[in-house]
Parts: sequence; C-alpha cells; structure tokens
Amino acid sequence: MVGVNQTTMMALAMVVVASMVGVEGLGLEVLTALNQIDVAKGFEADISIVINICWKNFFCSPWKYNYLRYNLKL
Repeated sequence: MVGVNQTTMMALAMVVVASMVGVEGLGLEVLTALNQIDVAKGFEADISIVINICWKNFFCSPWKYNYLRYNLKL
C-alpha cells in the first residue's frame, strides 16, 4: 500500500515515454511541444499531467493511511 503514490506517479511519467513509440494521448502533446519548441503548449500539457498526479495522490492518501492504521494497529 505504501507504493501506491509512487506507482501512480511513475505510470503518469511513462505517458510521455509511451508517446515516443506512437501511443496517442496526453504524452503526445508533450512530445509534439518538445519537437516544435513550443513552450506554451508544453507547459499546458505538463501542468495537466501534474494536476492529474496531485488529484490521484489526494484521493489515494486517505486510503493508504486507513489501510496502515487498521492493519498495523497504529
């Protein structure tokens, strides 16, 4: 349960790497911005990935702490 946040962040980081082999999605926007040296488009795509990570971290944290508290009797 402790690795839920790290797994989520790594999966969203792999979005950009996956776009390099042809997967469409948000990572493709980042890759396109890097290739065209478009700072505004890259910032927009990157900030949406960061917001997605923060949102998932916010909702996974209570679940993780409840699991640790009840199973480890903290």
